[in-house]
Amino acid sequence: MKKTNIKNYGWLYVISTFIFTSFFFPRASLATINIPWSTTFNCAESTQYNGTLCDGLTWGGAWFFGDYRTQITSAANNPNGRGGRGARFWVGDGVNKGTGTITVTFTSPQKELWIRWYMRYEAGFQWSKLYYDKNLYIHTGGTHGTSVIPEFHYDKYVVIAQSTPDYYQVKSTNDGGWSSIMGGEKSDGKFHAYEIHLKMDKDGYDGKGQLWIDGILQASNNSVNWSNENATARQGWVWFQFNSNQNNPNNSRAAYVDYDDIAIYNSTPPKRDADGNPFIGLLDTPVRRTLASDVQVLPPKNFLLVK
Repeated sequence: MKKTNIKNYGWLYVISTFIFTSFFFPRASLATINIPWSTTFNCAESTQYNGTLCDGLTWGGAWFFGDYRTQITSAANNPNGRGGRGARFWVGDGVNKGTGTITVTFTSPQKELWIRWYMRYEAGFQWSKLYYDKNLYIHTGGTHGTSVIPEFHYDKYVVIAQSTPDYYQVKSTNDGGWSSIMGGEKSDGKFHAYEIHLKMDKDGYDGKGQLWIDGILQASNNSVNWSNENATARQGWVWFQFNSNQNNPNNSRAAYVDYDDIAIYNSTPPKRDADGNPFIGLLDTPVRRTLASDVQVLPPKNFLLVK
């Protein structure tokens, strides 16, 4: 595909498209999901706004990167996952240059959530300087609501409390940053598991936020201000989109980011991490199918073989 800088389209196009889709396709008209919920993206192969999604998923932002579009494709499937396909997003160098999001909308506001997803950056993917990469954008309702943004941020992974006095109330140790996860400055091309636990605060001081990467607890805070004392925000989170925007890839071309095997709980999941915290956790090792060539047929006991 030909690489075209998004500046050719202009921010006016991006903004006008956002206004158009927000006005003519309000959130109430979108498909909604009941929780617990999961998806392996086992939809038909499709490209952004050209095909119907499954599992309550909805095409989100209507922006593109040159000739590239967000895809549902078998090429984005997690080979160690639950099958189906995967969601592939394309990003270009610079600031906020990528293809549109995919959206999940809840049937009702949620005051507590566990969300786990698997994500893979194309092998060799690198950054000029990793200012941010907003993987999920989780919104409360109302005009002046707040948002939660799990993202890479410099040498850490953080769960941003946007529109609050302190954005960085939940952040990883140095072991949870890009270089630690990837084993260097460039992506290892593998799927890694990311999980967050959010519990809305009641008074601006008693919210909860936790972060796991590849099944290891990287951050935990029991006094998070998610709502900024906003009554509408305290009703809970309403919807989210994934693979939002980033700053500052450096790959000299469009590069992909894949998502797969997303799961959501709003009540205590059955698994526990090494510290006893409830979480969705990693996918179990796939069950190995028994092949005919693996089976050794033995005669029954007391069976006399006559030649």
